[in-house]
Amino acid sequence: MRPSLYPRLLLFLAVAVHTTTAFHPPPKLRQISRNPSILLSASSPNSIHDLVESFRRGQASVTGVTKETLQRIEQQDGAVGAFLALSGDHALAQAKILDTKLAMKDTATAVLPLLGLPLAVKDNICTAGVPTTAASRVLQGYIPSYDATAVVRLKAAGCILIGKTNMDEFGMGSTTESSGYHVTRNPRDLTRSPGGSSGGSAAAVASGMVLAALGTDTGGSIRQPASWTGTVGLKPTYGRVSRYGLMAYGSSTDVIGPLTQNVMDAARVLAVLAGEDHAHDTTTSQAPELQDFVGAVREMEGKGSKPLAGVKVALVKETLHSRVEEGVASAVRKAVNLLERLGATVMEVSIPYLDAHCASYYVNVLSEASANLARYDGVRYGLRPKGAESAKTVMLGSRGSGFGEEVKQRILLGTFSLSAGYSDAYYLKSQQLRSVLSQSFSESFGVADVLVCPTSPTVAYPLGKAAESKVDMYADDLFTVPASLAGLPAISLPITGGREGESSLPVGLQIIGQRFAEAQILQVAKALELAQGS
Repeated sequence: MRPSLYPRLLLFLAVAVHTTTAFHPPPKLRQISRNPSILLSASSPNSIHDLVESFRRGQASVTGVTKETLQRIEQQDGAVGAFLALSGDHALAQAKILDTKLAMKDTATAVLPLLGLPLAVKDNICTAGVPTTAASRVLQGYIPSYDATAVVRLKAAGCILIGKTNMDEFGMGSTTESSGYHVTRNPRDLTRSPGGSSGGSAAAVASGMVLAALGTDTGGSIRQPASWTGTVGLKPTYGRVSRYGLMAYGSSTDVIGPLTQNVMDAARVLAVLAGEDHAHDTTTSQAPELQDFVGAVREMEGKGSKPLAGVKVALVKETLHSRVEEGVASAVRKAVNLLERLGATVMEVSIPYLDAHCASYYVNVLSEASANLARYDGVRYGLRPKGAESAKTVMLGSRGSGFGEEVKQRILLGTFSLSAGYSDAYYLKSQQLRSVLSQSFSESFGVADVLVCPTSPTVAYPLGKAAESKVDMYADDLFTVPASLAGLPAISLPITGGREGESSLPVGLQIIGQRFAEAQILQVAKALELAQGS
């Protein structure tokens, strides 16, 4: 029997979000190039490897590249709106330290894997001394005293923190229009959204302002913006990367991962991020011994015309029929045919009840969000209103003026699904469906090595479209939430596509692997990337 949660939840969502915030068209924008590489100067490296090698060989200085990056952001970000804050002085100070050590022939510095890489970080990841607000007014002015584990590891690998990127408030949204500060625009078409909630990080990479950025993914917030902006977005297995220092939205699915311009760069960043965090995050103790992600990707570069021989690739057949635009479906079919020409054995599998799993995801994650955001009460954390005379007025003032409409609506939905008399009908049912989904994945991976499907059923929304129907915005996550609910690794790779009249708009192919099989999905993605470029 078909799960009954979906129609009931959609009815509830439709009632809950019947009032939407009016969208005000942005002012006329200065156009920027739609080709990210053009935004880089002629001498600027187009990969992390090339950038790092230029430092090691003395062809460029870390300080010089950091200055160029800050200048590029100043020139381009007025149109795009990718950043919320820049850490210019701190970044230049760190760059000078690295240059000094390189001049002294310090071998420990020279071998750093991400030496001198200017890195953008999503605004819900804590950075010591740099404002971190989760794009919410409730945390305006908050400056953490510590770095998230992911940031600690990236700095230790030689990264330069260049700034914090815009996002949907607390990660709640799919277009970066629910930010408490400003709207971010898609560098491919400034009248469209870059996706969300990691839209700022995706836009920063797609525009060429940085080579790599950190995002977070709860139900698709790395992969969907990667699809809409034509970048590579990698969601690691839940437990592969420490969540310490990440402001929680949905604790059972939140992960930190990279957005980059190519597959190899994603592997390089993941190699630094991954690993146990004994002191702070016990979920990382479940991970097996680390794989050589960079070596796995490099292996595909010399495998000849059939690099995927012996690899079983399964297309999730429901994804080409559920809400998907024809241009997106066509692009995915072409990509699957190309995988077959690369030697892969291609088949179809079924992951039934995608719409019900999407609905159950929202029950699950909004329930967690209602608990996670309870701490922002104006007493322990958050905006403290002036003139409040009691704990109650402090809380009402803090949450009422600090949270945006989308966050308030999601807190209400989550609180309702956990309330007495409704928790069995909604939250318990969502957990049961999560078990059904895990079983479906187990059966699929019994016959296939990786699964593929569209990352998103549509190309990038025009700005303002999401406000017209929030239920549609929620439902469009149906291809990304299954991997999140099951804790599986997934990567979005740009493929040629778009619907008629919009051929320049990117489409993403999602490649899903078994738990902790990031190396395999990176290999498949690299083989396809190479084939598309040839």
